[in-house]
Amino acid sequence: MKTNFPPIILIAAILIQLICPSHTFASWFMVTCLTDLWDTEEVIMGHYIAPFDKSPHKDQVYIQVLDQDSKELIGVIDEVGGKNVIYLDARKYEENEEGSATYKFLLKLNVETDELKDFQYVMDAKTLPEIYHEDDDVLVHDNELDDDVEMTMKPQFLSYRNGCSGHRGYGVKGDAGLEFQITVPSSIRKSKNETVVGVNLVAGYACGREAVVLTKPIFFTLSHSGDVDDQKVVELPIDGDEL
Repeated sequence: MKTNFPPIILIAAILIQLICPSHTFASWFMVTCLTDLWDTEEVIMGHYIAPFDKSPHKDQVYIQVLDQDSKELIGVIDEVGGKNVIYLDARKYEENEEGSATYKFLLKLNVETDELKDFQYVMDAKTLPEIYHEDDDVLVHDNELDDDVEMTMKPQFLSYRNGCSGHRGYGVKGDAGLEFQITVPSSIRKSKNETVVGVNLVAGYACGREAVVLTKPIFFTLSHSGDVDDQKVVELPIDGDEL
């Protein structure tokens, strides 16, 4: 995990985690942003985050992707590297003036068991390639890039239950789901990328003060976008020059 946070922020985050009631863990994820939901070495509520392969409910708790307008269930097209893959090429989109395309979805966390009580979840979207400043090893989020630096897709949770620049959303068992969109710049739509470009999506859920457990991830990409198994890190020059 790559972080570069001042010690005072890290200490504050730990204190919040210790005093925060269990039922607020999901909303807490919306404001800290420095805790990496994907990192199974992170400790939340006194437990390490549990990876999907250690989940006792692999087939009972999973992300469903629906068309935002029709509510039609979107089936998984492929499975690569332990992730379900959805190719955006086959989905309808809204064309924007600058040539980018926006794909809109409704994400639901399906829970097919009555065993899980006081159930809350967080969904987290990460863009690929991950981009870091080459001099200070700090992660650059897609919304921090200049408009003319079109290196990544731009995911965003749209409901009021979101945080971390729209990269996270949260909810509870049985809710109506989270509205979510991915904007693909025209340069990515038109070119064949050797480096895979896409959006990784995962959900983490917990009941009470039990360990946070991850679902199977979903990867949104284009069929012509590199090798899905080859997910690289890109370093961005510190002055922000385009690579």
